[in-house]
Amino acid sequence: MEQTPPRARAVPGIPKAPMRLHQLGTAPGPLVLAVQGEIDPHSATVLEHLCATLAQDGTTRLVLDLSGVTFMDSVGINTLLHTHRTMTATGGWLRLICTPSPTRDTLHLLGLDKVITLHNDLAHALHPPHD
Repeated sequence: MEQTPPRARAVPGIPKAPMRLHQLGTAPGPLVLAVQGEIDPHSATVLEHLCATLAQDGTTRLVLDLSGVTFMDSVGINTLLHTHRTMTATGGWLRLICTPSPTRDTLHLLGLDKVITLHNDLAHALHPPHD
């Protein structure tokens, strides 16, 4: 019987792989951020602060590309929900790019895909068929 290896644990003195953010494209239009690495409690706080700052600065349409996310815990899920609420409160939206992966499976299992639209690629996130 095959067993899934346990998730790597942090080793004292060795830093974890950081979350990386990259802005894709330029204005006008929705802001697109590619997120890579782990969304853990520390990096989720950074991501939430960035998204809140973007909203305060006038961003109302945000696409987060989660294709490069290797791990996301409940704090990361809450960050996505909070960002969604922030964007929709100003008449905007949050869309997620999430290719088939454990991250997408988790979002689906939790029902987040019923709250925040998930897309397979940037083209569909920017121009969904039902818009």
